Amino acid sequence: MIVLHCIPSMLPRCAFIGLLAIGLPAGASAQKHAADSSAASPAVKEVPLTAAQRQTYVGLYTVSLPQGEQTTLRVYEDKGILMARPGNQDESRKLVYQGDNIFLTGGDPDFALVFVVENDRATKFTVRRADGMIEGVRTQ
Repeated sequence: MIVLHCIPSMLPRCAFIGLLAIGLPAGASAQKHAADSSAASPAVKEVPLTAAQRQTYVGLYTVSLPQGEQTTLRVYEDKGILMARPGNQDESRKLVYQGDNIFLTGGDPDFALVFVVENDRATKFTVRRADGMIEGVRTQ
């Protein structure tokens, strides 16, 4: 379970971190819940990536939130799996590849990171939300 403690001035940043956490099982009970709810929602596919393909996305991104706040997102590889760590948080989330430079952070298909890749390197990503667009630009 992720517990976020936010001061009012950091609410937009906390909202982004919370959105990354949606739909990801944190343990056996969450996995059981995910299996129980699978009949109600379409299955999330995971398209495999080669080591070279994973390196395309690895980097640090400066993220602009709809309210004008900024934070960071570090995308890194851990034992062959792409992970995302927002801001200075201790917990990371698995990025689930959907094909066409699109990743989910779990079971929420409405929170998809859509990367722009130029010369085999991701340069930015966007997330379209009802409350506005989240944009991340690669800085490293």
